[in-house]
Amino acid sequence: MAGAIACAFIYKNQVESRAAVVKDLKPLKRVRGELMKIRIMLVMLCVLAISPVVFSQNSVKLFDPVLTTVSQLGNTGTFADAVEFDTKQVYLSCPVSGGAVTLSGPGGTDFLVDNFIRIDTPGGGTSDVCPNYQVYGCFDPIGIDTLAHIGEPVTNSLDAIAPLDISSVLSAGPGIYNFKLMDYSVSYGSTEVWLNTSCRIVGQVCHRNNGSSGQKTLNVGAAAVPAHLAHGDTLGPCTQ
Repeated sequence: MAGAIACAFIYKNQVESRAAVVKDLKPLKRVRGELMKIRIMLVMLCVLAISPVVFSQNSVKLFDPVLTTVSQLGNTGTFADAVEFDTKQVYLSCPVSGGAVTLSGPGGTDFLVDNFIRIDTPGGGTSDVCPNYQVYGCFDPIGIDTLAHIGEPVTNSLDAIAPLDISSVLSAGPGIYNFKLMDYSVSYGSTEVWLNTSCRIVGQVCHRNNGSSGQKTLNVGAAAVPAHLAHGDTLGPCTQ
């Protein structure tokens, strides 16, 4: 009988001891749970810090189609004689680093320019783009006489090319870019030409009225943007 009582007493003490241990472990488990949450948050922050920044992609149509037209330079013009047959001025504000900048047809499709594209940059530089632009241009010749297709879409006598990466031409920061369609002999023309870029394409400013009361959103040409910014206007539409 005494042995049974002793066993019961020992069992009771063990149960109470285990209960006390479990009670002591509950705060520890909560602490471990909080630490785990902190670790997960730190890992997520690290991933964001080392991942490339993803910028939204903007697209704007630079040029409408131009039907095949007889070149004013005739059949004897050379690359050095090139003249523009259409031009578009765009104010861009570009990130320090971003995704590819391309010229294409609508929706990133193939496009065509007979002969090539010239880009004047904010720093005063000029870049002529298109594969083999001094030989042919932004098209693939298919052996058909373009003069037999005057007044028709350029794709009736020439093949389009794949979207063209011009990332190296654009630089970080704001500035005005002039895109020019160039011709140097026989005939000229183009399909639609679109600019696809992570740069901000500015066509509106918030006019702050030189600090006076009231503000309004203005639609402005690229050449007018710098003057607006100089007297305190801001890029993009007004938010209030």
